[in-house]
Amino acid sequence: MSASPPRVTLAAVVPLHDSAEHLARSLGSIAAQTDPPEEVWLIDDRSADATREIAGRFARDHAGAGWRLLLSPTPGAGGTRNAGIAAATAEVICFLDADDHWLPGKCGRVRAQFAADPGLDVVAHEMDVRAADALDRPGRPTAHAAHWRSDQPALLQLYGRNSFYTSATAVSRVRLNEAGGFDPSIPRGQDWDLWLRLAAREGFRARVLPEVLAIYRQGAEGLSGDLRGRLEGVERILASHAAVVAERFGRAAQRRAFRRQMRYALQSAVKWSLRRGRPMAALWHAARWARQGIAQVVGG
Repeated sequence: MSASPPRVTLAAVVPLHDSAEHLARSLGSIAAQTDPPEEVWLIDDRSADATREIAGRFARDHAGAGWRLLLSPTPGAGGTRNAGIAAATAEVICFLDADDHWLPGKCGRVRAQFAADPGLDVVAHEMDVRAADALDRPGRPTAHAAHWRSDQPALLQLYGRNSFYTSATAVSRVRLNEAGGFDPSIPRGQDWDLWLRLAAREGFRARVLPEVLAIYRQGAEGLSGDLRGRLEGVERILASHAAVVAERFGRAAQRRAFRRQMRYALQSAVKWSLRRGRPMAALWHAARWARQGIAQVVGG
């Protein structure tokens, strides 16, 4: 009779900053896991609302299950997540933003993937995107698994489309430390930057599960707030990794992936603007989208 694979240990890392409104639902989803993580690190970034009170109550109630509340030594989401990574001892880090929540089977599915294939660096999965005022109603599932190709270079795929939502991503702690964690100096897209740095490492391997295992709360601000700022952040991340991608896969492949990601980001911005009744904003984003199409024709 063959022995069962060793149990892979998990740590949940939850950055907190003025997160009181949705925090109980988020932390409750960790407590409700059918196969809960061995560690839960709640890292507060100097919240001014009731966040620390709520998080402290959960940490006390689940102290015997490895829950801990810490104060982040570095401000910002990236530095706060890094503090959780540094505190954790488990083999795999599962990230959860304080306004998202997991479905009950998430940790069990992630654990099983790493146990069956110890060479994996990342396991990601789909999320259901829901409006903040409709969290109990089905939303719009992401479709990253449909676009992910395990036989294609991960770095080139991630450069052309970020398939790893932070709350739907679990990463080997060893690999996170080797890559240096999140870069707090980047104002937007710290998670995508980290995934690209991980994927650039030799032997990187990832798996994207087709199951919806978490809920992403899209607030009234939508698409991470200011759309122009978000698009500028996308361009900065693409520019900062362009040389590595071009060296690895050629300049033509890098340019195609650049345009693919920009068109995807602009298309999302146009749709969001129209849904929010902002036609002038939609027109501005559509104009940039059209320029990307022209550049593709001219640039080949």
